[in-house]
Amino acid sequence: MTFGQRPTDRKFLDGEKCLQLWLQLDSLAKAQAALARDGIFSNRTGKAPSRSGIEHSAKRWILRNADAARLKYIEPFENARGRIMTDEGWEEYLVGIASHNLTDAGYTKYITKNGLEDAARRYAEKL
Repeated sequence: MTFGQRPTDRKFLDGEKCLQLWLQLDSLAKAQAALARDGIFSNRTGKAPSRSGIEHSAKRWILRNADAARLKYIEPFENARGRIMTDEGWEEYLVGIASHNLTDAGYTKYITKNGLEDAARRYAEKL
């Protein structure tokens, strides 16, 4: 923290903003540059966000806000590229994100809480 800067003056990484920039700019590197220009910092390090930090933050936001993420960001992005996302495809997408971004216990809890057991089986069969 620099001299004269109060902790409440700092801006921190926001998962929704990370997702929005990543999809809008179509690049983690460009999203990283935009966040750095805006003075956004990583919650963990207090430094400019890394690309992996931006990706992780965006994906964790998707998991916490699945319905909003699908309707507001993911479906429009996919539709603009000529891809239609089915409900099964969406569920498998969530399972994939959960499997790479949560602990084993967190993954199991997320799958059970959201009724994604069938999607988890389908996802595992495709691996």
